[in-house]
Amino acid sequence: MNKAYFALLQLKSVLDERSILSAYYALAYSHMAYNIICWGSAVEMRQSCRPVFREKRILTLPSVYILKCVTFVSKNRHCFRTCSYYHSSVRREFKRSPYYNSIVLFNALPSNIRDIPGYSKFKAQVKKLLLDNVFYSVSEYLDFTNSTRL
Repeated sequence: MNKAYFALLQLKSVLDERSILSAYYALAYSHMAYNIICWGSAVEMRQSCRPVFREKRILTLPSVYILKCVTFVSKNRHCFRTCSYYHSSVRREFKRSPYYNSIVLFNALPSNIRDIPGYSKFKAQVKKLLLDNVFYSVSEYLDFTNSTRL
């Protein structure tokens, strides 16, 4: 990530904003998105850049994680069953897996988004939710989705 950041700083003086965003997606986003479902729950951000993320329509790292998790569940709904189906010892192990986190994040979506038929429309609405709200942590996303249900 340091190399990507350095490259973007160097490009800033010679490229327009659109080209810099393309470079960001090529150099930084691709690394963040790679296998994020497995390690994403360890992510924390320190500085507030919310206005920039919102204005430039860039997903934060936790939002990339959330998007990847919920689209994974959406694409593979046929692979998931209710937890009551499994024995309690299996459920304990399951809670430690990336699948569990993905299901929790998917189930936290507002029902009007969660129930959208068609993968492309679903993904577009999830991405809009994440871009509009600029979440800095998974907990912040869960708090937000829980508060909108009340």
